Amino acid sequence: MDSIKVRRIILVTVLMSAIGAVIGVGLFPASDNRVVLIIAAFGGAAVGGTCSAWAFGSRGRKGWAKAFLGGLMATAIGAAVGGFFVFPQFEVLLLAPVFVASGLLEAPHLGLIWLALMGLAQLAVLWFMPRSSSWPKPRQI
Repeated sequence: MDSIKVRRIILVTVLMSAIGAVIGVGLFPASDNRVVLIIAAFGGAAVGGTCSAWAFGSRGRKGWAKAFLGGLMATAIGAAVGGFFVFPQFEVLLLAPVFVASGLLEAPHLGLIWLALMGLAQLAVLWFMPRSSSWPKPRQI
């Protein structure tokens, strides 16, 4: 794995961790275990960001669509992993992403914040990653 890919994975992991903490603060405003839930959201988002780092950094419309889908994937994986940190039961792996999605839909401002932060993550990866001629070219079908 070359250094550009490693830097992209690290950058997306850090960005998704921060986004997970911000959205966690919005989803759990007055909970008894608020700190634990935000730490779980941070850790889960780090795992989700690591898994979806490949989706960020592509240019053009397809790149933005790929980043949007990568953000959805990072959110779903992050919710499942973070929820499992707090409640280690198998059902949480399936219900935590649904809980986060319903929370983002019930509070439209959180959904807009999520969308804006995912867009900023895409812009940050585009800004910080160099344009390299050695970057693998997609195969034409």
